[in-house]
Amino acid sequence: MADQETEAPAPKTAQESDPPTTMFAIALIGSVVGIISVVAFDFGGWYERIAFGITPIQRWHYIGIFENPIQFIVFAAIAVALGYSGYVSFTAIRSKSYPKDRLMRNGLLLSAVSAAVLLVIAIIFAAATLPDEPEDWWLDTGFYGGFIGAGVSAAMFWLARRSAKSAGSGAS
Repeated sequence: MADQETEAPAPKTAQESDPPTTMFAIALIGSVVGIISVVAFDFGGWYERIAFGITPIQRWHYIGIFENPIQFIVFAAIAVALGYSGYVSFTAIRSKSYPKDRLMRNGLLLSAVSAAVLLVIAIIFAAATLPDEPEDWWLDTGFYGGFIGAGVSAAMFWLARRSAKSAGSGAS
C-alpha cells in the first residue's frame, strides 16, 4: 500500500460559514407566536360589579385587536412588525446564509420595539384600571404571548447579528 497523504479540508471562510439557523428558527417561532397571540387573543381585561338598586350588574371589559379602531391600529402594527421580523428569519433559514446586516438590524429593532410597546400598553392599562377599583383585572394571552414572542425574536436577532459580525459576514 502506498502512503497516501490526505489533506484536511480547508476551513470555511467567513462568507462560506453556515449561519446560525437555529437562532433564526427561534426568532421565526417567536415572531409567529407574537403575531398569533396579538391577533387571536385578548390583551387584557377587567371585571366590575355595579349595584343598581337590588340587582347588581356584572360587566366584563376586554382589550384586544377587535375592540375598537385605535386598538386595531396599534395591535395590527405590532403584528406587521413581527411579520417583517419573521420574514427576515424565514429568508435567512431558506437561503442558508446571513441576511444583510441592515435586514437583521431592522428585524431586531422591530421585534424590540414591539416588545417595548406591548410593555408600555400593559403599564398604561394597569395604571388606568387601578384607580377605578375593579373587582378584578388581568393581562391575557395577547400580552404574554406577544411580549415573550417579540422578546425572544429580538434576542435571537441580536445574537445572530453578533455572530455574523464575529464571522465577518452579513455585511451591508
